[in-house]
Amino acid sequence: FILGMAKFIVGNVYPSPGCGSVDDRPGFAKMHFMYYAIIIFGVSGTVMVVVSFFTKKIPRSELGGLTWSTINEAPIAFGAIGEHH
Repeated sequence: FILGMAKFIVGNVYPSPGCGSVDDRPGFAKMHFMYYAIIIFGVSGTVMVVVSFFTKKIPRSELGGLTWSTINEAPIAFGAIGEHH
């Protein structure tokens, strides 16, 4: 989110130069949006993996119905969303 907002703000503060003019915008403001999207994708994926390594593992008993391997197990809040015994 922060990287996308930074590019949006800088892209609006520094408008595109006209034809034949020198482009003196910051480097990432000149970058094509698809290349920037690849960078944001990589950064987001890296952050997601790093954060997952530092979080505590959720006990299997609390994963009922949330993952493929627990799809047939009862949810932790059984009956809270309309399930019947």
